Amino acid sequence: MNKRIIQIFTIYAILVCSISCTVRALKNETTIEKFLNRNHYDFLIDEETDYRLKISLDDETENTVWIRNKLNYSGDTAVREIFSVAAVLDNEQGEYISRFLLQDNLQTRVMGSWAFMKNDSDQRVILIYLLKLPLSTDDEYIRDALSEAAFAAEVMKSVIQTE
Repeated sequence: MNKRIIQIFTIYAILVCSISCTVRALKNETTIEKFLNRNHYDFLIDEETDYRLKISLDDETENTVWIRNKLNYSGDTAVREIFSVAAVLDNEQGEYISRFLLQDNLQTRVMGSWAFMKNDSDQRVILIYLLKLPLSTDDEYIRDALSEAAFAAEVMKSVIQTE
């Protein structure tokens, strides 16, 4: 009898978790899309269902910024990632620049930080500027984060090209 009650409770718990996670994800996806539309951003949804948009830095320069559709969780707090690509480097270049990036993270960066995404297929790393924002973040902070991601990556591109 007790085994049967535990099985029923387990099935019920799995169903409740599945339903609540699905509803949350759809709600969050709609919220970021509403934000982008409300703030007149042109965007594409890529093959990974991430939002890709161009951010103008001045009259001549713009940079691509991604807003991840997938959410991460820290306890009960859902976090969305925003990032921009600064460079694609070989492993040696990545190792060389990493200590400078750590110093820049500590001394300069307020909203985000530098990170590497590893590409195992060809031994290269992708240098990104990454920001993690709780879903409760207001519109002004999200706009600032998008500009910060685009600007930081663009500055790093110019620094790396002059090296």
